[in-house]
Amino acid sequence: MNDIARDPLRTQSGGHQNIPDSRGINFFHVDPDLGRLLRLYLGDAPYRELEPQLKSLGQRVSDELDAWAISADHNPPQLRHRTRRGEALQQKVEALQQKVEALQQKLEAILDMEMKMIEREQNLPKKK
Repeated sequence: MNDIARDPLRTQSGGHQNIPDSRGINFFHVDPDLGRLLRLYLGDAPYRELEPQLKSLGQRVSDELDAWAISADHNPPQLRHRTRRGEALQQKVEALQQKVEALQQKLEAILDMEMKMIEREQNLPKKK
């Protein structure tokens, strides 16, 4: 077995050098605008309460998602058209895809509403 097969993250000449390695990066720390936006939106006291959890989540995103990504690279999806008993699996996949799309639409609507609320708050006249 060659070195590349044993260590898939090792780069080859012309390989995956253009893809940055995110392992060990705390995504909450590298995006200071997110912290500022959350502090503005939540207020100082709630933000201070949540900040340790946000820092922990930022680190987990880097560590756990990187491990999942490596696992996904080693285990690509396999399309199976039928179960062992001959039942169609494609219908189940389509139903799941519809649920995912509906969830994405709901999340987009929530984000749009939050952005509109933030824009309204910023446009309100300042109290004297």
